[in-house]
Parts: sequence; structure tokens; C-alpha cells
Amino acid sequence: MDKVDGRQTLKIEADLLPSYNLNEQLPKLMELMKGLELDPRVTIRSRGHNW
Repeated sequence: MDKVDGRQTLKIEADLLPSYNLNEQLPKLMELMKGLELDPRVTIRSRGHNW
């Protein structure tokens, strides 16, 4: 965990199999994370290469 602009951040990295297309998988992952019923103060954002 790190602090960025005074906020705690968690970084998740993954090596996808060559057959996976990140542009197809990322929206599915984001929808699954919305269903986790996290504390309302938790925000989920993604950033990276070629998304």
C-alpha cells in the first residue's frame, strides 16, 4: 500500500495469458468489483497502457 495525495492506494498487477484481451476483460473485472459491496469511501479506478 502506498499513499498518493494523502490517500492510501492499492496497486494490483497481473500478467494475462496471451489469449486474453485486456480491453475485453477489464470491463468485466470492474463490474465484478462493483458487486463486492465495499465501503462507500472506497473508489475504484484503473489506468495503464492501451486501455
